[in-house]
Amino acid sequence: MKKNDYNLIIIFLFTSIFMLCPLYHCHSEVITLNSGKQIEGKIIEKNKKYVRIDVLGMSSTYFCDQIKNIADTANPSWGDNTPEQAAVLFWEGMIKKDPKDYVAYNNLAESYQKIGQNEKAIQCLKDAIKINPGKIAAYLKLGIIYNCEREFNTAITYLNTAINIEPHNAEPYNQIGFSYLNLNNKEDALRNIKQAIEINPQNEEAYNNLGLVYLSLEKYEEARKNFERSIQIDNSDGTSYFNLAFAYKGLGLYKESALACSQAKELLEADGNYPILQSLGKFISELPPV
Repeated sequence: MKKNDYNLIIIFLFTSIFMLCPLYHCHSEVITLNSGKQIEGKIIEKNKKYVRIDVLGMSSTYFCDQIKNIADTANPSWGDNTPEQAAVLFWEGMIKKDPKDYVAYNNLAESYQKIGQNEKAIQCLKDAIKINPGKIAAYLKLGIIYNCEREFNTAITYLNTAINIEPHNAEPYNQIGFSYLNLNNKEDALRNIKQAIEINPQNEEAYNNLGLVYLSLEKYEEARKNFERSIQIDNSDGTSYFNLAFAYKGLGLYKESALACSQAKELLEADGNYPILQSLGKFISELPPV
């Protein structure tokens, strides 16, 4: 799940982090930075100088001059419509014209996701399934959203249905493998992610997820190979380099780990991914000197 915008960051810290993070559902806050980056979580401290927000159990701080606005997802204030908000209004209009438009429900769900309203996205996708229960798209998207919501067993239910509909589609296997990893079922995680790669050997997310499984097993060389393969396919994601840095550290290759951190930092800064940059800074500070 390395690159979807839903946005579960795929960095392996410790398996226990996957299990202990709090769940965020329908009610949370969304901070929009001046760069356009949005962070959804629960605000735990706010004053005239900074805002501190908890995202999946990780606390991050943003200074007020970095922040464009803060919205409560339960009561959003639209103001001037952003492109994402305009998309919501457009697809809502299409559904009013044709309440049986399966594609419109799927697109509306995606638009809701982009503004942090996963509960509404879930309802749209369930409505889409009622219209056409034989298509894979809504089941797959529900699986991805429930993974982001850390409701992994529910994700598995929808993803198994997606696999039954299209058994030769790589993505449901990749996503369900991620679900199993977070449930600490590493055997099923390996089996499904390897199946995704067998179907689509160019699936960079699957290689990244396979690397995460091997990290959790402390098989650092296998993790390294898979992270490097993921980056070979797509070298634009900073989290891939951060994951690679973990593998190098596990192998005792501290110079290589520091270099991977440098590459991760450049890409994460360009993306405005401040919470992960904070984690990266902590990781770098704990690397042995080289």
